[in-house]
Amino acid sequence: MRCHTPGPMRLIAPSIVLATVLASCGGDDGGMPERAEPPCEPVMRLELRAEGQSFGTTCLAVPADRPVRGTLESVDIEPHNFALYREEPGPTQEDLSPPNLVVRGDNTFAGEPTSFRIPRLSEGRYYFRCDFHPEMNGALHAV
Repeated sequence: MRCHTPGPMRLIAPSIVLATVLASCGGDDGGMPERAEPPCEPVMRLELRAEGQSFGTTCLAVPADRPVRGTLESVDIEPHNFALYREEPGPTQEDLSPPNLVVRGDNTFAGEPTSFRIPRLSEGRYYFRCDFHPEMNGALHAV
């Protein structure tokens, strides 16, 4: 048995699909989707606390094109640091070095806070972590 779809029906299905795609992409404004905001609020100064193998957050946001200062305080006996990368680093030394490495703060120990400076960042998503404990990580959004 052979199915035959009349001419007008062949045009309806693709037009429904196209309308759905345009609507989900913001078809009313020329097809450009709205810029997604980060899931956390941008701040001008980062204040981080390393405790129990955690920074206490996995989301940071800063203004794009403005340098930002930060501090890292630790309550753990183990050393910690704050490192910011363009992309999540892999296992090679190249992944942990410029140009992927944006900034690496000094090491901190319990009761010895350290400060760091993040240079002007282009708008986008970056990756932060403690190089001693890579499971301490998250996304930094420059908006």
